[in-house]
Amino acid sequence: MIEIKGKKYMEVSERVKIFRSDKKFEGWQINTMMHKNEDGICIFEARIINTDNIIISNGYAYEKENSTFINKTSYIENCETSAIGRALGFLGIGIDAGIASADEVQNAVINQKSTEKAEPKKQPVKKQTGKRQNILNDIGELIKNYAPDKKEQWAKYILDKVKKNSFQEMTEKELSLAYEFLFLYFKADTLIQSIYENPDLAEQGINQILQGRGIKKDFHSLKSAELKILIADLDDLYKSQKGV
Repeated sequence: MIEIKGKKYMEVSERVKIFRSDKKFEGWQINTMMHKNEDGICIFEARIINTDNIIISNGYAYEKENSTFINKTSYIENCETSAIGRALGFLGIGIDAGIASADEVQNAVINQKSTEKAEPKKQPVKKQTGKRQNILNDIGELIKNYAPDKKEQWAKYILDKVKKNSFQEMTEKELSLAYEFLFLYFKADTLIQSIYENPDLAEQGINQILQGRGIKKDFHSLKSAELKILIADLDDLYKSQKGV
């Protein structure tokens, strides 16, 4: 465990050791895939798969080349490591201080310091602590990792849904539900991109699945419960395509 700003975070290497040594995870796999590596931006996904070839958890990571000294040469490796750490975190390993690993938090601190040097200081914001803040942090990380170019759009979408002006006004329950929705939406979208060759085929395929389930909505209108149903069917379709 590494202490950062008063909180103890577990390194990814420690999460991997626990995963490999705990008998309940015996035979399980860690699979990683690179979703993007263009213009110095890398996005990785890591999946934890059990002995029945079912994806139990996954995690995304986003890294920029040259954002830190280490990332000048190893931003791809750091990205993959962070994705693995988050996937193991969602599995429940080493999450006392939050889903983020020590490696991620250290990178974030370094990036923040670099930004502070380049930008004028802003007025301090009222500090929030505890579980609520952990959820807020995880929402921010999820959006940053999966849709870094659409942070404002997703923030506005969530706030409009709960009719609030800021995340600070949201209750812990509202934040938890927002996180669950984003996680499910991004997971479904990743599966869709992995399965279908183009947007037209994706739209046809998704509509066919939803109609077969009696859901008369398009993908972007689905709620969390409906996304779970879609993900289950997409998982089956993905496995059949890959011959799993």
